[in-house]
Amino acid sequence: MKKKDLTSLTSKSPAELAALRQDLTGQITRARMEIAMHKAKNTNIAKNLKKTLAQLLTIKREKELFEREKGEGRREK
Repeated sequence: MKKKDLTSLTSKSPAELAALRQDLTGQITRARMEIAMHKAKNTNIAKNLKKTLAQLLTIKREKELFEREKGEGRREK
């Protein structure tokens, strides 16, 4: 805080300071809730990405296995 801000705070009445404190507390609470929501959203996105990656790896393995079996089938003929 700047010195000027502190001077203006000392000239306020206790009721004004209480109102300011309550307002700041509300802003902090809202900010914390917003951060928690973003964290939850990011966690959800990360879970979905993990699932998608697992599915892609499974498809890749199945494709490689299919290609290998297909290649072995040609050799047998």
